[in-house]
Amino acid sequence: MDVSGWALAKRMKIPDQYFPDREIVSVYDSESSATTFEWGISGVALPDPVCIWELGIQIVSSGSALSYVRLGLRSAVPTSEAEMNGAKNIFPDLGDLTKTPPAIYMAAVYPFQMRFTCKKGFVTAGDKFVMELYNVTGVLSIMASMLISGLPTDVPAWAGVS
Repeated sequence: MDVSGWALAKRMKIPDQYFPDREIVSVYDSESSATTFEWGISGVALPDPVCIWELGIQIVSSGSALSYVRLGLRSAVPTSEAEMNGAKNIFPDLGDLTKTPPAIYMAAVYPFQMRFTCKKGFVTAGDKFVMELYNVTGVLSIMASMLISGLPTDVPAWAGVS
């Protein structure tokens, strides 16, 4: 049964086993000086539409660092705070909500990782995964990754999906 014409919200309710294979998309950035911004972008565009299954943030190296990270979707690498403000905010409820837009606060002495499981659907229009890193103090390298897939376009008639 063709479900490609269904609304995004309805397609997201299809059982997980009918979604295409999952892949990892990541962006990496490092900052070695305090009070500066750095931006990174994934090497590939996300499927349109996309299902984000999991978000991971890993501090790869640290030297007693304090930083903020913002994540989003955008067609090109941001080169300013204003451009990052224009990126589609894919995790609006994650991070320090007193900041506008919200940012994920990172304070680290040793490498660590965080993983957030979710199942969120987005229309991407071919955008890529972008990250803004604002370093307050210390030396920091961060990798953000998402486990993603496309959305189902066809489901067997016997699956009982309607």
